[in-house]
Amino acid sequence: MVVEIDGQNNIAIYMRISDEDEELETGGESNSIAGQRMLLMDFIRNRIELRDYNVIEFVDDGYSGTNFDRPAVLTLLEMAKRKEVCCIIVKDFSRFGRNYLEVGNYLEQIFPFLGIRFFSVNDGFDSFYSAGAAGALDVGFKNIIYEAYSKDLSVKIKTVRKSKAEQGKFVTAFAPYGYKKEEGNRNRLIIDPECAPIVRRIFTLYLSGVTKTEITRRLNEEGIPSPMTIRKRRREPLNRSVSSNSFLWTVGTVSHILRDQRYTGDAVYGKVRPESVGSKKEIKVPKEQWILVPDAHEGIISHEEYKAAEKRIKHYKKKEKGIGTESLFAKKIRCKACSHTLTKIEKGNKIGYCCKMGRNLYNSTCYQGRIEEQQLKNVIMSSLQKFAFMTSQPLNEQTRKKPVTRNHMTEIKTLQCKLSKLEGKKFSLYEAYKKEKLSQLTFQEKLIELEHSVTILQNQYQTLMENPVLEEEEQFSGCFPLDTCNRAMIDGLIENITVERNGTVIIRWRFMEPFICP
Repeated sequence: MVVEIDGQNNIAIYMRISDEDEELETGGESNSIAGQRMLLMDFIRNRIELRDYNVIEFVDDGYSGTNFDRPAVLTLLEMAKRKEVCCIIVKDFSRFGRNYLEVGNYLEQIFPFLGIRFFSVNDGFDSFYSAGAAGALDVGFKNIIYEAYSKDLSVKIKTVRKSKAEQGKFVTAFAPYGYKKEEGNRNRLIIDPECAPIVRRIFTLYLSGVTKTEITRRLNEEGIPSPMTIRKRRREPLNRSVSSNSFLWTVGTVSHILRDQRYTGDAVYGKVRPESVGSKKEIKVPKEQWILVPDAHEGIISHEEYKAAEKRIKHYKKKEKGIGTESLFAKKIRCKACSHTLTKIEKGNKIGYCCKMGRNLYNSTCYQGRIEEQQLKNVIMSSLQKFAFMTSQPLNEQTRKKPVTRNHMTEIKTLQCKLSKLEGKKFSLYEAYKKEKLSQLTFQEKLIELEHSVTILQNQYQTLMENPVLEEEEQFSGCFPLDTCNRAMIDGLIENITVERNGTVIIRWRFMEPFICP
């Protein structure tokens, strides 16, 4: 359906089902996406005031409701903030979210402030008629119950999955590249005829002496679809934002395949666990605590091939192991072509940086070389010394380049923070008015006062931006010692460093226009 720009003509229906819902089969068809869609569309057809609106669907399939880190709900909330929808309908509060604080914040503050009507069908909730303390209290209790249920459900799921894993059943969300879930039995892996030959080829090439970098380049050169490309083509959920480069084969992807014991036919489960219920952060589990069931499904390679590949990987790691020093330019230096951070490479006592994305293609436009850390230090120190010399010369005031003072930059950042806090106070002000802590007159007066404060700060901000306070020349040399290059100095003076294909280093300083150093 074509979405109109005018949000007053759009109704959003939001549907969610998690792996936990499917695993325990607690809701049957009623909890499925199809079941939710049928319920919500019937609800719209039976409400006269909703029949003539455009209906936009938002679906999160396989996502937990314990947080709002879900693609579809994030898109919906962005549209809501832009006022591109006027109404949101869900099956029940738990479909929208199981965190009662976050759900309550949206229902009691944000949606009313944006003028969005919210329906929870099974809860009999309509925000148009559920205003007031009693309605809010009822919603709060229900959401507390949903969150408690979510935590209890997590414990049950772990028990069920552990039991299935010990039987050799496949219990994770996505089948590894080279396999697919058997139709009608989601706990069994079968060979994927499209991708399994590529897995065999990767192992064959690696065991014949071809490097992971060369394997990666060959796969990209031949146009072999990467695991990410296959998932996108099959419309499987992507749990993170991806760039165009994410759909290439990478050395990391090839390495991950070579390390995956499941290609031998063994079932492996429990290598990592979430830090807490609903957390995206994972913690590694000791190998002795993994669940391993030999020959649980058909293997793509033999156990001997896997062990041989594992032995070669360990030998390479031992050979290439560096001195383990902290990276001086971590997250500061990037390849201009692909925008990826350059990777630190250690060989002996020497440290260098290279673009790993450049290794993935034969004809890459990325920087193909390796830039030594000492070389970068020399470029930076030379540039700073030249700048110190320039500012010490009695040049004409119109031609002299002076950096902006740190105090000036601090004032700008302080004003930005104040403006952000005032915007947030609008929601708090509306909440107080909604809970009848403020009369309509008082609410309007305070809102006008708030807007006046915002205007004053915006004018101050504009003045600072248009009239920068420049640093005196003699103060520059005292900011950092110019005889050393350390992380504190780099963070304080350098915004970022980019490397062009020909090795040209571009330094963007925090205090002046870029220096280009050949």
